[in-house]
Amino acid sequence: MRAAGFSCDEPRSRREVHGRSRRGGRRPAYLIAWAVVVVGGLASVAGLLTFGVFTLPVCLAGGVVLLVRPSLRRGLGALCASAALAPLMLAWLNRDGPGRVCRVDHGETLCGDRLSPWPLLAAALVLVALAVVLLRPGQER
Repeated sequence: MRAAGFSCDEPRSRREVHGRSRRGGRRPAYLIAWAVVVVGGLASVAGLLTFGVFTLPVCLAGGVVLLVRPSLRRGLGALCASAALAPLMLAWLNRDGPGRVCRVDHGETLCGDRLSPWPLLAAALVLVALAVVLLRPGQER
């Protein structure tokens, strides 16, 4: 009986058995781990007065664990890419700025102050560029 492309006669390398790809690198699980830590940390900071007090230490501990293990440091690129989400979102929300912006909604005028989106967009682009450099294939660190 053969299951989806595998047979009992095919030898599998030790790398494939122990969770490594054929090229010798780890599967992208470390990227997912970094993304979960960063997005969880950003959400924790956003909700610091409610749930963030409890979740931020967990995210910080996860980041420390990922930084301490040398094989998982490659996820720093994922850290930068995930961290770019916050300034990018703030730049989008402040796209009408800088200054006071008023809108009319159902006959009611709503006004609010907006930041300049350009420094936030620049920070997001710097983080994305750093992520591209750190995640470039074939780069030895």
